[in-house]
Order: sequence, then C-alpha cells, then structure tokens
Amino acid sequence: MLNSTAVQILKGVGVAALTCLSGYYLLTRTRHGRRVSRAGLLYILYSLPDQIKPDTPFPQRVQPHGPLEKVTDGLWIVTGIVPGSNMPRIMPVYRPPNSTSLLLYSVLCADESTMAEIDALGTVTHIYIPCSWHTIDAAAYKTRYPNAKLIAPRASLPRIKDKVKAEVQAAEDLFPAWTHSDDVTPVGHGTMEQCVRLVAPQGVSSEFDEVELLITLPNSTKTAPRHALLLNDLLQSGGGDTLKFQTIGLVLMVDRVKAVRDWFSTLMEDVVRKRNVEILTRSHGKPIIGSTTIERQLRIALGSL
Repeated sequence: MLNSTAVQILKGVGVAALTCLSGYYLLTRTRHGRRVSRAGLLYILYSLPDQIKPDTPFPQRVQPHGPLEKVTDGLWIVTGIVPGSNMPRIMPVYRPPNSTSLLLYSVLCADESTMAEIDALGTVTHIYIPCSWHTIDAAAYKTRYPNAKLIAPRASLPRIKDKVKAEVQAAEDLFPAWTHSDDVTPVGHGTMEQCVRLVAPQGVSSEFDEVELLITLPNSTKTAPRHALLLNDLLQSGGGDTLKFQTIGLVLMVDRVKAVRDWFSTLMEDVVRKRNVEILTRSHGKPIIGSTTIERQLRIALGSL
C-alpha cells in the first residue's frame, strides 16, 4: 500500500498535469484562448531585434541558399534559410505564359550568380510581399529593381510601412480576386495582371494578413488549364511532405475554425480540382507536385484542425 505522503504527491502531480492540459486546450483550441496566446506570441516576436539591419546592402544580406531550381515551365524557386535559424525559406520566381515579366514572391537576397540567372529569365516587374511577417529583404529588392512594383495585401500595409522604407502598393489594386466564375487561363499573350489572382483565406486572425496567389502556368488552354498556388505561412510540413496546422500556426493564424474549414473545402473543390492546380509552393517547405497529391495533403491539413 502506498503511504499517505505518496498518495498526496501522486494526486498533486495528477492535478498539475490536468491543469496544464486544460490550459493548453483553452489557449490553443478555443477562439478566445488563441487570441490571448496570439497577443503574447506577437509581443515577443515583435520585441526581438532584427537579424539583419534594415540599411544592410544587398550583398551583405545574402544567407546560405541553394541554386535556382526549375519546378515547371514558368515557375522556379530558390531555397535559403531564415536568418538566425535553420528554417527553410523559399522564394518562387514566376513568369507568365508568353511573357518576359517576372514576379518574385517572398523575396530572399541571393548571390550574384543566382541573381544573374534570375535576370536571364526576364525582367523583374513585380515583387510580392505575401504578409507583414515577410519583409526582411523587400526594400533591398526594391533598391535593386527600382522600376519593379512592390506589392502586398492591403490589410498588411499599416504594419509594413514601418518595416519597409519604400512605396508598397496594395495587391488588390493590381490583381483581381479569384471568384467561382473567374477564368484565369488567358489564351495567347497574357500580362501579369491577367495571369495572377488573389486568394484570401477566410476565418483567419486579423493579425494574419496573408493573401495567396493563384497563377496561370504555360501551356494552358481553356479546356486544359495549368495553375499553381503560391502559399506563404498558412501551412507547413508536419513531417516530410505532410501538411498540417502546427500549434503555433493554429494560434497565430486561425480565428474561426469553422470558417477556415469551409474555406479549405472550397479551396480543394473549386480551386485545386476545377482549376487543375498542379503545383503548391510554401514559403517554408518543398513544393508539392500533382493535383491529386495536393488535394490529399490539403485534406490531411483539414483534419489537423
């Protein structure tokens, strides 16, 4: 028989464990709990010193990275790391069908040989900041490409203005939002504005000001479209290529779970399937290739909610 002291200790441990589990549930699995946790996390994140000073020249901003890799016709990526960590950082490079214009997404500074390869693909005309959390090298790119349009979601502009000392235009003023009846597959020559659609997540927190891009790939026709979906922070890899909402992402990004789930269902059915999304890129993970694989991984992510 356990003595009374041991019993009391076990009871105390049990109560403490139950309290911790309850607190974890309340702070991550309830709407108001996530708001409290989010405020604390963002306070800590915004209090951290810059890993790279804003006035650091382009060459000195370069972090270790891989080569320019072709994903498919019209889409390339450069893989680097987030300064101060080992987290992968992906920069997609997009060229519309029959065009020489380039859109750079969530930019990272690369060495001169890689930049020369990018310049050989076409002219950088658009630099896209997907949300106010991805601004590290944006101003440096605007300095390097002064004629390029620096753009970001409208909701992110108030937070970006203190981080990026350059003019940033609202993406909504340049690119249309995707709609259910929208035809995003131009035949013949297409401008960047014709080939890019904005896909705004629903049910996310107000602090998560991200907007995704749906882009038309070359060799598309009205009967056989080819598209890619460029995602930023919304989904990351839980292990290998498996997509999921990790706890920190759930806290920072998700406000209304049902609305996010409904939006995901629409994304899978009306965008990935009907628009034949062949490539899905993420800012911190490898691209996912193949419409069937993308849909399957999105269903796994939906289950993680």
